[in-house]
Amino acid sequence: WTPGHEGLEGNKKADEEARKASEKGCSRTQLLPKELQSELTHSRSAVRGAFQKRLKEKAKKEWRGSKKFKRLGQ
Repeated sequence: WTPGHEGLEGNKKADEEARKASEKGCSRTQLLPKELQSELTHSRSAVRGAFQKRLKEKAKKEWRGSKKFKRLGQ
């Protein structure tokens, strides 16, 4: 809640809807895209971390197979 929104048309209704949305079991899952209607199997940070790890592994493999790597003798 922000005091600056006080007196604006629709503010009370928005507050009520936000309060309802924050309560468990109140979201209308049928309005969500199909992919989001069930529980998420992984957290966003876990997916991102796994992706970053794969990127680093791929970059390392590509680097080790490059002509420059062989020339530098590393």
